[in-house]
Amino acid sequence: MDHFRIEGVNGTHDVLVTEVVGPRLGDMINEDPELLQKQAKTLFRQIVSGAAHLHSSGIVHGDLHTGNVAFEIADLNGMPEQSAIMCLGVPHCIPVIPRNHEHQTDSLPKYLVMPGTFVDHLVDALEPLQIKIIDFGEAYFTESRPASLNVPIAFRAPELIFNKRSMNAVDEDWDSRTDTWSLGCLLYEVISTSALFHPVGDEDRMIFDMVTVAGTLPERWEPYWDWSKNVRPEANGQCQSSLEVVLKDLEEYQALTQDDTLQLADLLQQMLALDPQHRPIVATVLQHPWLND
Repeated sequence: MDHFRIEGVNGTHDVLVTEVVGPRLGDMINEDPELLQKQAKTLFRQIVSGAAHLHSSGIVHGDLHTGNVAFEIADLNGMPEQSAIMCLGVPHCIPVIPRNHEHQTDSLPKYLVMPGTFVDHLVDALEPLQIKIIDFGEAYFTESRPASLNVPIAFRAPELIFNKRSMNAVDEDWDSRTDTWSLGCLLYEVISTSALFHPVGDEDRMIFDMVTVAGTLPERWEPYWDWSKNVRPEANGQCQSSLEVVLKDLEEYQALTQDDTLQLADLLQQMLALDPQHRPIVATVLQHPWLND
């Protein structure tokens, strides 16, 4: 909407003015998960539509997760500044005191202000929730792909992991379908209110969990991971998909019927295909029956 620069003791700051957006998706999963579950299809369709539009414009977001999707606060548009500030509650300030008083220079802030939140304002809204995809710090044009992406590991596509492990030997695997994988992880978290992959332990264990949930590792990646060191004893050396079992447990939520579960399992199995060559592009996800029911 606008942009300007601020000159200060710490240099020049470029400022972008955008629409006001409220809590992030991850905040709402913690605050009001039932509200999200009731609108899961509508919200996810919005997110996928936004990602598909980016891809059609030759842009890959590269960092899609619950922290980079935020909600519109539509009734703030045109609201007087003082009224909007009141929605955030009373500001809570914390003084900044350096351990070494010699470091108390003009470049050090005198205090920090705790972030405000529009969570309560959003929960009370009567209109259907609307979202915005935010934070394009990792985004890139398809013709100028970066050397790596800093996606949170719980949302990181396996080809990004194996590209790094193989020293770019499987570099041809990496394209816009990394966003498809991230969106699959995001969808599961909205429905279940918990992460599908928990980044506990080392990267090898993360890969094992991916194989356990999503199926067989592509042969071209096998030289870069020794599954025998990570397999659970009860698995008897076999890594089979458990996604159907995981989703079956979700039927207890009112947002899912048995038919919903079957369709959702099919959608997630496609989006979370370990081999990116078998994973749909984001635009294809929009055609899935679960999103069009």
